[in-house]
Amino acid sequence: MFLNFEPVTLESLSALKEFLPAGGTGDCNLSPAALICLAQKKETHFAIHEGSLFLRWRPRSVMPEVYCWPIGGRADGEFIAEFDDYLLTIGREVLLYGNIRTITERLGEILPYRNFSIFSENAWWDYLYERETIASLAGRPMHRKRNFVRRFYSGHPGAKVVPLTRELREPCLAYLSGWLAEREPSANLEQESWAIGFAFDHFEELGLIGGVLMEGETVYGFTYGALCAPGVFAIHIEKAGKDCVGAYPALSSGFAALLPDTVTLLNREEDLGVAGLRKAKQDWSPVRMLQKGYVRLLPGVY
Repeated sequence: MFLNFEPVTLESLSALKEFLPAGGTGDCNLSPAALICLAQKKETHFAIHEGSLFLRWRPRSVMPEVYCWPIGGRADGEFIAEFDDYLLTIGREVLLYGNIRTITERLGEILPYRNFSIFSENAWWDYLYERETIASLAGRPMHRKRNFVRRFYSGHPGAKVVPLTRELREPCLAYLSGWLAEREPSANLEQESWAIGFAFDHFEELGLIGGVLMEGETVYGFTYGALCAPGVFAIHIEKAGKDCVGAYPALSSGFAALLPDTVTLLNREEDLGVAGLRKAKQDWSPVRMLQKGYVRLLPGVY
């Protein structure tokens, strides 16, 4: 086995689309849009071998460089053993990234005598929600969200969430500039701002869908994302003002209602171990967590 890894760029899009989102696991990082927009930050490279997509990247800054579990093609014991041997010849560890439960179950099936170590933190896990629940705000767990949304619309009776069209991208970028001006500059915000601008320049090409919360010509927030697996839509960006009561839940709920019925789950990404972000994500009552991490294959028999 020889893998010719290349940097992920916009020119990689057609190759990535051969595998994603159809072969995605629901991981928020595995939409073609996310892979391309964040390729530089995550040091993402890809290779295709025998009908399988291999990704080499650093999904979190605290992680070592890891390899995504092969997407598509065959991933049987012989195939993974070949991959293991290949990495050993180039002096790299076998660190397989993805849904920890899926990876460990699969390794138990195809390499039952192989030892491995597991590395995962709940800060890395994705939050998954029923789209219909967020769209309708039905049920007791959504009681507080409904109240906040009512408060927003009582103060802004003409507001609504509309599709993020080409014509609305400049107003959204102007809103983003004001949003950024109210925050301390940081490398992360600078990188995110660049990624949003890049995404807007290639919106349809990247398969992105977005929404804008607005009243007349005034923008109160915007959001966008993409499919990361069949029926699973990842919310990649969501911006609204915390000083505008109810804007965030109004934007989240209104956008969920805009998405097609073929989307059943929303992935609202990780909480990064930030207490406030964790509370905000838990307040939406996730139906489950996508427990991500990586597995280190240890030397031994196959």
